[in-house]
Amino acid sequence: FSLANVSSCGTLRQNNTYYVLNSNLISGSAGNCIEIRGNNLILDGQSKYTLVGGGQNLGDGVPVYGDSNLIMNLNMTGYNYGIFVSYLSNGNTLSGNIINNSGFAGIYIAPGSNQNILVENKINLHPNGIYVDSDSINNQIIRNIITHSNSNAITLYSDSINNLVFDNIINHAYNGIYVYNKSNYNNFTRNLIDNSTLYSLYIFNSSHNSFTDLVIRNSRGNGVVFVGNNLINYFKNVSVELGNSSNYDLRVDSSDSFIELTDSYFSSYRLNNTFSSFASF
Repeated sequence: FSLANVSSCGTLRQNNTYYVLNSNLISGSAGNCIEIRGNNLILDGQSKYTLVGGGQNLGDGVPVYGDSNLIMNLNMTGYNYGIFVSYLSNGNTLSGNIINNSGFAGIYIAPGSNQNILVENKINLHPNGIYVDSDSINNQIIRNIITHSNSNAITLYSDSINNLVFDNIINHAYNGIYVYNKSNYNNFTRNLIDNSTLYSLYIFNSSHNSFTDLVIRNSRGNGVVFVGNNLINYFKNVSVELGNSSNYDLRVDSSDSFIELTDSYFSSYRLNNTFSSFASF
């Protein structure tokens, strides 16, 4: 790797280069701050410099158009997307970033982007914390802390398959984890969802997902909600603690569905259709 300093907003194009941020950057109304348009490069914010946008609907902090890049240790605030991984961008790692006050999402993975790793990021005050858009496969969302999302903390959108969501902490989200429309065969392990407003975990028309060691606490709405038909999903060591007595820890609004429960605890539930069935071990 060659070494290069970054002291202004602009575009980084040189492959196999280690770019080091050495000052705070204000993009203002200019839009995007640092665009990545190369492969196999590193952008390091050194955990001490901040990218400042001109408002929640003005540009992106770091849009990534390329593969196998590492974006790490950045602070940023006031963008539409903090980090935007573009359509068909694969194998990027986003690590140790602190992202505040985004207009749509802290981190957005565009449709058809695969094998990206999002690890140990802190995301605060967004409509959406981490949003994985349609047809995105084999992405990993690991040990992130997401707070104060007024839409969804983590979204897997239509046909997002074989993704790993592991060891994340979600606090004060409108919806905690949102799994939507044929997002199948995903693995959710050791996540904590605390103080969600509407749904802690919402699964719409998605099947063959596994949820292991999931803790839901202080849900002000429903804990776990299934909507759709012909769903098969698996729960092991899942608990809903201190739920809202006016709602349900587990609510199934679907037909012809199978839910396997192993060592899981729900104090209240509603089955909206007699074709729903449970296997408990």
